Amino acid sequence: MSAPSQFTGQNWLIVPASPLSASGDHSNQKWLLTLTGVHIINLHGNSTRQDSSDSITERVEILPDIQSPLTFALNTYGIPHPGSSQRAVPFFNLDPGCAPLAIVNSAFSVVEAVPNPRIGAGISVDSLETVTETATDVFGNTVTSLFSGVAAAVRARNFTQINRVSYFFTLLGQIVFLKE
Repeated sequence: MSAPSQFTGQNWLIVPASPLSASGDHSNQKWLLTLTGVHIINLHGNSTRQDSSDSITERVEILPDIQSPLTFALNTYGIPHPGSSQRAVPFFNLDPGCAPLAIVNSAFSVVEAVPNPRIGAGISVDSLETVTETATDVFGNTVTSLFSGVAAAVRARNFTQINRVSYFFTLLGQIVFLKE
């Protein structure tokens, strides 16, 4: 199950990964994009056993705003959009390798009338997966690694409730344009 993206805050930084081309051809320009923030979730553990077999695991898709940093980079560095007749929208195409990190930063444990006081609560982020899509750009080229976000497998055990997941994504790639 995937929860919708809700955030208490998002931050970003985008810079050229190499000097900008003096020729004005920015089609192969590499960018370093960092996205950070706090993703809101609401996951309740429900196990009363002493093992983790009844833990609740949820796939949480963290889909941060990437349009703001891309638009900022295009405007700041004077990079033109393709012809206005094509109504192009910028997207971020990943190079191989990125560094996503997501951690649980808010949990709450409630223990009321527990029959066994040795039962513990637990939280974890068990795995991370970069979510990408394939599309055709405004020039008819196939783009195979469009960044959408990161999926995290988040686990709650016993009397634990997970409220927030912090994320820090460092990405390397190119700005590409898709038809609106």
